[in-house]
Amino acid sequence: MFEFQGLRFERVSPVSIRVAGSSTIQTATGPSGLVLEVPEGVEARKVPADRGVGWVVTIDGVPVYVAGATGNRAEMFDVRCRVAILPVSPEEGMDPQEAAEAAGRIRPELVIPVYRSREDAEEFALLARCRVELL
Repeated sequence: MFEFQGLRFERVSPVSIRVAGSSTIQTATGPSGLVLEVPEGVEARKVPADRGVGWVVTIDGVPVYVAGATGNRAEMFDVRCRVAILPVSPEEGMDPQEAAEAAGRIRPELVIPVYRSREDAEEFALLARCRVELL
């Protein structure tokens, strides 16, 4: 667990992250894609609105992009966020190189990789040109 801008991030399982501030959200990636638990009153918008390669959830004024199980797609490059939760798993999204490229295009202050292989996450952390926190 660690904190960023008053938000607490915790890895709940290999494919699930909990983000807590004044409200709590939980993300999970499963066989049917992204599952996002968001309490009432928390702003969450699908991006892009018509197809979706994830969600931007604003908690305590901090926009958090939750990519879900997606590849490195042009639709995600217009996302504006301070924190990005990206899949770094070739089976469920992007390999470490693709995820580093996506992070470079999105340009968040912080990336939290969702991963099954710690090795993939560590490789991503070396390649990414932004702050990365491994949970």
